[in-house]
Amino acid sequence: MLMKRYAKWAGITVLTPLALIFLLSILLYLPPVQNWAVKQVAAYASESTGMDISVKQVRLVFPLKLGVEGVKVLQPIDSLKNSPNLALKNKRDTVADIQKMVVDVQLLPLFESQVMVDELNFTQMKVNTTNFIHEARIKGNVGNLRLKAHGIDLVKEKVRVNHALLADARLSVELSDTVPPDTTPSTNFWKVNIEKLKLKNTDFVLHMPWRYPPGECLFWRCGGADYLSRPL
Repeated sequence: MLMKRYAKWAGITVLTPLALIFLLSILLYLPPVQNWAVKQVAAYASESTGMDISVKQVRLVFPLKLGVEGVKVLQPIDSLKNSPNLALKNKRDTVADIQKMVVDVQLLPLFESQVMVDELNFTQMKVNTTNFIHEARIKGNVGNLRLKAHGIDLVKEKVRVNHALLADARLSVELSDTVPPDTTPSTNFWKVNIEKLKLKNTDFVLHMPWRYPPGECLFWRCGGADYLSRPL
């Protein structure tokens, strides 16, 4: 009897965490739970980064297809932080404003440190890198950015993008001439290979301050073209 009682409690001890994990897994696919969890994550990210991060709606479909709507990332403007004018002090730069984002990742390859992205899709996106990249600022609007990547190796630090599409985009890159050379040894060994890139109805402006008169820039427009690269 004593052995049976021990076996019973041992079984309960083992099965209870498994049941809780299973229950939590099911709850994560319920829309109310998903939206609650995303709000908690957004609040934590806002506090950690000092930015205002909000998400309107999220949907997770089994196993790992995630749809997100209404993503906004706002950053305080450094030059206005100490302004006595409250309206100016509370003014924000829009870092990202994404109408809709879809991410579809295969589950099983993750256990082998492989990431297989069946779909990564951004629709109606505004971007502004502000001061995240000291050498340049990238800003503009993107109608659609879509890619498929069956070859992200987390161990070998390699990324293979099978094909990517950039459509209905208006992008501007402003290079800075006030950033000193970075002499810090780089620890980034990631290699990215894009096998096929398609640009459609896209305008690109590159502002180059070096060796050019003030305000000189390079303007490039693409109605629709395919660009291929050699695999690694």
